[in-house]
Amino acid sequence: MSGAPDLRPPADPAWVDINQPDDVRYWCHLWHVSPEQLEAAVRDASVMASDVARQLDRPGRTVHPVASHT
Repeated sequence: MSGAPDLRPPADPAWVDINQPDDVRYWCHLWHVSPEQLEAAVRDASVMASDVARQLDRPGRTVHPVASHT
């Protein structure tokens, strides 16, 4: 086991929802930032994951939508 937390991408990976603790943990882990840094980036940029990634200077670190299971 790698010791990494069991993190799942958000239900809608296009958005950063700072009101969802699991989402905050996921984005903080992905972008190597604190919850406070994430909240500031959302406040300064927008809730769009691509905008937050650019604000944090991590433009290539976004999540692609997962195909739905039908």
